[in-house]
Parts: sequence; structure tokens; C-alpha cells
Amino acid sequence: MSNRRPLVLPTLAALLLAAAIPAAAQPKGAGKSVAVDAKTAYDKAKAAAVKWQADAELFGFGNLSTGPVDTEGRSTAWNLKWSSKSAGKMNMMSVNDGVLTTFEMDGTGGRGIPVKPETLFDSKKLVQMADEAGGAAHRAKGAKVTLGIVASAVKPGTTLWHVSYSGDDYKEVFHVAVEGETGKLKVLSD
Repeated sequence: MSNRRPLVLPTLAALLLAAAIPAAAQPKGAGKSVAVDAKTAYDKAKAAAVKWQADAELFGFGNLSTGPVDTEGRSTAWNLKWSSKSAGKMNMMSVNDGVLTTFEMDGTGGRGIPVKPETLFDSKKLVQMADEAGGAAHRAKGAKVTLGIVASAVKPGTTLWHVSYSGDDYKEVFHVAVEGETGKLKVLSD
């Protein structure tokens, strides 16, 4: 027992020092949430996806409820899903606090989202449109906003953005759809 006692104090000191060094080394403001818009998240992920597999195809994109979209169209938590038919794999990507992370796994993915140069990725504009269509009243009551883009089932070869407002219980209170190529908006639930 007497042999261990002298080690306790130096070990404790080393642990405290090890915990203090990373905290002191962090730049000022570290740990703050960094929100980015949909276009920024998409561009980061697209660059990584093409580097990963040349035939990478987007099949899922939206923000998570843990990072609701603000009035500027920014979120701290975006989720993007890519698939590669040639590799038979998927790459699940997230942009959390502005930082891209990727996770490759086996699988074929879902229905591809046909993104074109004219596809709308201006999340600030999407939120403004939804707010003007009635969402602002729900946001004023505390509703959180999520965005997601899908392949349109009604107009093949086009995209559809869903803008959803939910309460603290995650129940949807307002929902609009915006055509990704035309910007045409339709209120789906109020």
C-alpha cells in the first residue's frame, strides 16, 4: 500500500494537467455553435462525395431537429446521404457546427435527388417564403423549423423542398412544399 500512495498524487496532478491543456489550447469562442446555410452544407458535402466516388448521388438532405433552421436559413446540424452504384456503398455525411464528417457503409441508398444547376438551395429564401405563407405565426409561438429536399414524386426529374414547423413535442404544426426548380409554394398543412 505504501508503494502506491506516492503515485496517487503525481497521477492526479497529471490527469488534472491533461484536462487543462486542451481547454487552454482552444481558441477563444471554441465550443460555440456554428450555423451554416443549406448551400454551404451541400457544397462541402458534394465536394467530399465526388472525391469519395465519382458517381456519388444525393439521396437525402435536410437539417436535424437538434439544429433547427433560423430566420437566416442556417442550421448547426445538416444531414446528407450519398450513394454510389459502382461501389455498392453509401456515405452518410453530417455538417455539424460547420464541420463535415463522413461515414461510409454498405448499401444502395434511396431514390436519388435530381439536383440541377437551377435547383434552389437558398435556405434563407425558403424560410422567408414559408414564414410569409403562415409559418411566421407558428415561429412566434416557438415552433422550430426543419428543411429537407426530396425527389418529386409528382414531377419526375425535379425536386421538392419541405419546410416543416414543429412544437417542442416535435408535432408538426405547419408545413409547406416548395418546388426546387420553380420556387412555387404550396401549403400542405396548417
